[in-house]
Amino acid sequence: MRFNFAILLSFCLAYTILASIAVVSQPLSSFQSLDSIAKDYNNAGVELAMDGDFAKASEFLLKSIAIRESAPNFSPQKLANGYLNLGNLKFVQNQVDSALYYYHKAETALIANDSISNSLLGIVYVQYGTVKNAVHDSENAIVYIKKGISLLSINLSDNAERVIVAYQKLSNFYLYSGNYENAIIAMQNASSYAEKFKSEQLPQCLNNQAIIHIELKEYAKAVEILTRAKKIFELKEDVNRQKCISLYNNLGLAHWKLGNNQKAAFYFSKGDELINHDSAYSYQSVMLARNYGMLLYNMYDLNGAERFLLKALG
Repeated sequence: MRFNFAILLSFCLAYTILASIAVVSQPLSSFQSLDSIAKDYNNAGVELAMDGDFAKASEFLLKSIAIRESAPNFSPQKLANGYLNLGNLKFVQNQVDSALYYYHKAETALIANDSISNSLLGIVYVQYGTVKNAVHDSENAIVYIKKGISLLSINLSDNAERVIVAYQKLSNFYLYSGNYENAIIAMQNASSYAEKFKSEQLPQCLNNQAIIHIELKEYAKAVEILTRAKKIFELKEDVNRQKCISLYNNLGLAHWKLGNNQKAAFYFSKGDELINHDSAYSYQSVMLARNYGMLLYNMYDLNGAERFLLKALG
């Protein structure tokens, strides 16, 4: 099984590869050889991590870092990149203290350099904030995410996708802390940038934005936003089924809360069609089946209600 590790590591891997490509017409110097070896260890570590071999990945990433730490005048950016990758690996393994330790080392390596890489430091801060939120430190999570967004936005054309992801995280962190107003603002920013840069993340941003309105019992606003997201999804040939199930569940729920039971049933059934074609029964599938069952119960369709409530139980 190949783990979905690229979400955390793809940005970092790109730095190493791009920084190391060169056309060499003469023998490599000892420094160039060390650089090449460190790059190979780093890239091998990332590949192993993505394949789920975390122990071997850690070994290779540590070897890469050791080479870069021992080499004189080694690029702080490449060293920070190694720390960042190792921090990401530790985070995926739920080793939070180790992740924070390596993110701090990445930050230290970058800010000690005269020519700071704003983008890489921004990525470090976003990851640092993500880990802080994982340990329920919402206050510091928000501080670091905002610092990361600020740095990534300096070169927005190259970092648009990262900024969109960061704003979604920021919105979630505000939501966890009960700050609904700023949660909506952050998700609106994510949606605006997704639309501006024609990002594939736009329908998901809209869906997430609507969820906040549902939490606030602003169901008509949620329906308006979700309908827009649905139109975008319907234009796509290859759509993530789980995201569509989530969208239909939210549309059904919002219509149900508005008293539009027939429309609610229509969207729940659309989502259920996707569940029937998807072998993976996910959290989204469970929630849709549960909501559909409760709606049918309220509509006095007891047989249908029983069927979907049992489906929700797996």
